[in-house]
Amino acid sequence: MAIPRDIVDIIFNTHGVTKERLTMLKKALPLLNGNALGNKLEEISNFLNKYVVRHFENEETIFFILKRDSSLNPEEAKIVEEIINEHTPLIAMLEKFNSHLKSSADDKDIKEIVTKIGVNLVELLLNHAKKEDNEMFPIIRRRITVKQLNEVEHLISGHGTKPT
Repeated sequence: MAIPRDIVDIIFNTHGVTKERLTMLKKALPLLNGNALGNKLEEISNFLNKYVVRHFENEETIFFILKRDSSLNPEEAKIVEEIINEHTPLIAMLEKFNSHLKSSADDKDIKEIVTKIGVNLVELLLNHAKKEDNEMFPIIRRRITVKQLNEVEHLISGHGTKPT
């Protein structure tokens, strides 16, 4: 019997597409210069700001509900919390990337720095997604209940107040 798709599956499945796109961007960055580089850096910034931040918020909502309901054993809670805690420095690095990007208009040296930050950020995000795929999502899939799934879907769809 097939398990119906739910919000956890949808969040998990976005990793494949996201990782593919980030890998392509990471490979393209060092090969570009001038306007093409600036455009690609803007594309990365827009993509990360639109999808990654929201994705992290959704994962944090799931973790909050599982933790609140004591659905994870201590070892599982530790693994998931460590992975979730990686979001803060990744978001800080994204903000640094965005800040440098705004100031890099025509400055070749700053564009080189932004490119290095961008490549590093993409690499860290890819490693983070791999950890989530291999460690966090299997735990969530085993532990989340139908009631919790419904609550997550309700919160993520904007019909409830997200936990803080």
